[in-house]
Amino acid sequence: MILLTIILFLTIMEAIHEGLALRGKNEGSARLGTIAGLVEMVKLTGMVTIILFLIYSDHYDDYLASPWHFWRWLVLQLVVGWLALRYGLFDWIHNICAGLDWKYIGKTKLYDKFLRKLMGKQPPFPFHFWTRIVLLGIGLGLILKL
Repeated sequence: MILLTIILFLTIMEAIHEGLALRGKNEGSARLGTIAGLVEMVKLTGMVTIILFLIYSDHYDDYLASPWHFWRWLVLQLVVGWLALRYGLFDWIHNICAGLDWKYIGKTKLYDKFLRKLMGKQPPFPFHFWTRIVLLGIGLGLILKL
């Protein structure tokens, strides 16, 4: 549960930060840029706190006992779970904070270009929605299993 909280915290804070920064840039609002900077500061402070907590916590020591357990845990569950949660949450939160339509897919980032090329110009809404919901569930399951 601690790991899920960490991952959700980092993903949501990053989406809010990037969304507010984009909105501030598009609207020419220095105030939104300042708020985005403050959100990023909270996120970075949280990252340091989380790393210190994990270093001094005994909760995950058994994962370091054997290399196979470590790599299976790290690669299959943590990375795949985090990517699934990020895919399920990030764009929606980012778009809302940026003042865009919540199902909008951009045109500039490599991820957006890949998704547009994979799906055509704009993925149909039901596909876009259900893949995110399914992967959000998969990510939650993988992370909670740790």
